Amino acid sequence: MRELLKTCRADVIAERGPLLGAVATVLLTVVFRVLEPWPLKLIYDFIFGHSHGEARTLELFGVTFPHLAPEHRLALIWIAVCSLVVFNVLAGTFDYLSNVAMGNAASRILSRLRALLFRHLQSLDISFHRSHKSGDLAASVTADIDRLRDVTVSALLPFISNGLALFTMVAVMLWMNWRLGMLVLVAFPAFYLAVTRITRRIERVAREQRQRDGAIAAIAAEAIGAIHTIQAFRLEEEFARRFRGDNQGSLEEGNRAQRLSARLERTVDLLASITTAGVLLLGANSVLDGKLTAGDLIVFVSYLRNSFKPIRQTAKYLAQIAKALASGNRVLALLAEKPAIVDTVHAVKAGQLRGSISFTGVSFGYRPGHLVLKDISFHVEAGERIAIVGPSGSGKSTLAALLLRFCDPLTGTICIDGVDIRNYTLASLREAISVVMQDTVLFTGSIRDNIRFGACGASEDRIRHAATRARATEFIARMRQGYETQVGERGATLSGGQRQRIAIARAYLRQSSILLLDEATTGLDSHNSHMVLSALHELSKTRTTLTITHEISEAKDADRILFLCDGQMEEQGTHEQLIRRRGRYWAMYMQHTNPDFRKATVHAV
Repeated sequence: MRELLKTCRADVIAERGPLLGAVATVLLTVVFRVLEPWPLKLIYDFIFGHSHGEARTLELFGVTFPHLAPEHRLALIWIAVCSLVVFNVLAGTFDYLSNVAMGNAASRILSRLRALLFRHLQSLDISFHRSHKSGDLAASVTADIDRLRDVTVSALLPFISNGLALFTMVAVMLWMNWRLGMLVLVAFPAFYLAVTRITRRIERVAREQRQRDGAIAAIAAEAIGAIHTIQAFRLEEEFARRFRGDNQGSLEEGNRAQRLSARLERTVDLLASITTAGVLLLGANSVLDGKLTAGDLIVFVSYLRNSFKPIRQTAKYLAQIAKALASGNRVLALLAEKPAIVDTVHAVKAGQLRGSISFTGVSFGYRPGHLVLKDISFHVEAGERIAIVGPSGSGKSTLAALLLRFCDPLTGTICIDGVDIRNYTLASLREAISVVMQDTVLFTGSIRDNIRFGACGASEDRIRHAATRARATEFIARMRQGYETQVGERGATLSGGQRQRIAIARAYLRQSSILLLDEATTGLDSHNSHMVLSALHELSKTRTTLTITHEISEAKDADRILFLCDGQMEEQGTHEQLIRRRGRYWAMYMQHTNPDFRKATVHAV
């Protein structure tokens, strides 16, 4: 809890007004809850114990009211009854106000914490996201923050209020009769031991249940996101089995937490009964001996009953707080993650780049001892069109990831316009590079919105011009709502070629000096492939272009071809130069273009 408060310190300070108001109303709630039993003392000590024709002295809150005559009884009854109602109404009103003030403040603080967590997750590098399940991370942003917000009002505030009331009531009991007060205090260590022992088990179960819930969210997100593949391969039962296992585990752990909470409540009830019996026994003897009035005993027992109520409710509150703290620990653990790729101290904004690129002695591996790229060196002139070709797993896409600084090389340097890219700010570096990938991601919204993601401040004319240059107006015009057409999650309502052309329109809007194409035409039919290639050819005219592809037809039109194999640069040159060398590029070309050569290669293998 301290770590959460430290993380949210600035927001807590900003909400100090409502929070102080909540504290003040909690204190007033406690005051009126402490006053609630005293009208009963008035009735028992003066009205019920009054003899006819006899004046009587009344002591209330240490103040003595002498010579109260019998005719005062009716007035005192009204005073007692009205006081009882007023105290309850005021206690309830201030309790309501404290809940509203605390609830609003907590909602604002935790909404900012959610925004901070979301922004932090976006800043973490690709290696972090590869090692964590997206559904689990989404559950932290949504369910974990919701649980913290709910428990602040439904459990934490009552827990604090009841704790203050308990402290105050014990103090008043000691003031009224120190012997009976000490009897209550002696019982508290037993309560503390019972609550602490069982609460630790509840916290452990809550952490395990939260991990199960995260696994459930991850499986659900994975299954829903890949529903086409699951249905095509008839994997519904397999994923249902996995989901069923974690769901059953979460149910069992939830039941364990419920049993522990119920056990804690029953333990508190038993200890409360024993303590109440002891107080009644000693208190009744004190009344008979004249050391205590009947009204005092009524107030004392009322306090005792009310003081046990928060202890009993502690079982319920601590179970909720334990679950919230498990969620809080997960949120703190994510916020503690540091991005591996950050701006250096002296990083500058890239500005308008010419677009020359140099890789010098670059080596990289995702795991220690397993290099994906080994001592890669090449230079690309500004405006040059380069094709990067090689078999699967040769490191082509890793080159793209390094250029975008999704990761940094283990050795060597990557420069743009002669400057190490680590000396550019991440934001300006990535703004200088337009990317069109094989698996284009569109976001829920309209076609206009998705094109505008290339440059969020783009005007309507620029959006339409980019769509025209990307050959996208051909299908947008056929849609009933045109640019307002909703594309669905991940662009599910559009074909692959249509999604690619929207991605190209984004790249037009960005007006960057470097264009990175990663298998941009893979999986497209001939018509869509032709349209996309035509748009890409026009897009690349004024930009330095790196085309990652396994399509020889795309590679041979490049100014130069880089051929990678097993993470090493084996060949580079024009298509004609590499064909004359009759090396690995020539063999790959022959496999793509000559069926007899392909058959002979298969038979040889």
